[in-house]
Amino acid sequence: MRDLEHATRDELIRIILDQRDMLAEQERRLAALTEELVELRQLFAQVSAHLGAARRDSASDDPPSASRPKGMPGLKPTEAPVREPHARKPRAHDAGRHRLEATVQQVHALEACPDCGTVLAGGSIKRRREVVALPVPTVVVTTHV
Repeated sequence: MRDLEHATRDELIRIILDQRDMLAEQERRLAALTEELVELRQLFAQVSAHLGAARRDSASDDPPSASRPKGMPGLKPTEAPVREPHARKPRAHDAGRHRLEATVQQVHALEACPDCGTVLAGGSIKRRREVVALPVPTVVVTTHV
């Protein structure tokens, strides 16, 4: 960034002329891009009209009773068959895994709010998680002679 407060008169004039040239170049580029955009929109309209005419022609050429494959041969159909919902299979009461008796209990409730420091009390347990940690077995290598 140039220090404009301490620049000389000639430097300021050179900066203004450079900016004027840059602005003129940007205006030329904008005009060229605008012309290109108009041409592309006209081309798009022509292609859309041609495609619409081709679709209408192909639809009128085929008899309505002609069957056409939908998609590649050998592939599954694109739409899944409609299946009626069915009721869930009845389970035995308390069919899940029973919880073990805990040897250690960790309480994650906060004593006070970390933002304002207000003492927290009451509340209820929202969920529990049981982690069963298996100890690493000791390896015994026995050589039999």
